[in-house]
Amino acid sequence: MNEKYTYNFNPEIIGLLRNIYKDRTTDILNSITTPTPLYTLRINTLKTDADEVLDLLKKEGLEFRKYEYKGLKFHEIIYYKIDSLRKEIKIYNKKIYVDKFTGESLCQGANLYRPGILKYEKFSENEILTAIAVINNLEIPVANLQTVIGSKEMRDMKKGLVAKNIEPIYQGISIHDLEVFKKGYVYDQSLPAILTSIILHPENDDFIIDMCAAPGGKTTHIAQLLKNKGQILAIDRSNKKIETIKNNLKRLDVKNVELLKMDSTKLEGYEADKILIDPPCSALGFRPKLADFTTKQDVLNFSRFQRQFINASMKNIKSKGYIVYSTCTLTLEENEWNIEYMIKKFGCKLVKQSIFIGHPGIKITKEDNMELCQRFSPVDHLTPGFFIAKLQVP
Repeated sequence: MNEKYTYNFNPEIIGLLRNIYKDRTTDILNSITTPTPLYTLRINTLKTDADEVLDLLKKEGLEFRKYEYKGLKFHEIIYYKIDSLRKEIKIYNKKIYVDKFTGESLCQGANLYRPGILKYEKFSENEILTAIAVINNLEIPVANLQTVIGSKEMRDMKKGLVAKNIEPIYQGISIHDLEVFKKGYVYDQSLPAILTSIILHPENDDFIIDMCAAPGGKTTHIAQLLKNKGQILAIDRSNKKIETIKNNLKRLDVKNVELLKMDSTKLEGYEADKILIDPPCSALGFRPKLADFTTKQDVLNFSRFQRQFINASMKNIKSKGYIVYSTCTLTLEENEWNIEYMIKKFGCKLVKQSIFIGHPGIKITKEDNMELCQRFSPVDHLTPGFFIAKLQVP
């Protein structure tokens, strides 16, 4: 069977994945083209606790549970098991076309908001439409929606709810429409993303820099772990992303974050105790991936770009400070290769992570200790594909 057709992936990327996963490549592709069955929420302990949130969600008909692993309990993580089986939906005559990101949200049950709509046919309030995700030249049906406004009213909107999701191609939860989200009691975040901030191990007197902070998940989690003490500098270079972080800081009642709008690859003059680098990446571990036409050259370009954030971090970290590097991708080029770069160029040393649920990192040489890195497998861990490394600088 033609893998490019089956998975709507660039064959070069399938080749890169096969170099890593060998005969498990098909399983990996099957997994990342479906949602993660382990849907996790982070409890915002600045405002509430897991028991209160679990009770509120139960009233909404959602049976979440506290997450634990091999006897290790996480008081701030709850989860819900989702059936990821894809279903066929009826295609209605009238359609609304959305971008890739919006399509990947709609296919899991999210409602449709004004941003992300590319084009549409005229519609009335309470009309049923089929949402079509447009990715390169592909048009993929992702959900059936019932409108809450007409197209004439929508035309002048910049944000706001346009339609409710009544039939996605996958089972999902529209968590952003629930009171627990609106009140700032939870942040929807994958398990490995939550663990990343815990592994950074913020302490009360730390000055911490988040180099690529938007949309603010890890920044707000670090603030939560610090109980709004310490100092966090959160950086991103676009006004829109800074606004998103601001909204999350306000919703979650975070007080100890300073926002800086700039290109953090040019950051100088700081002395941080700890730095988080979660740089732009190829996102090949993201789930569900409706289609992806990333090329091998794109991956190499991302790897080079990520090293700019590494270089800047080394200019802004104290001696003996710690850097956590994480990505939501699967390639060696963007993960272990960049860790090898940090070790060889700057003399950084990989250190043991406080929580280890994933697979060990992939060794590049017999002598390295890449096994101290952590890789989350979409197949084995029921999460997005993810990578975490923790290093101490000399």
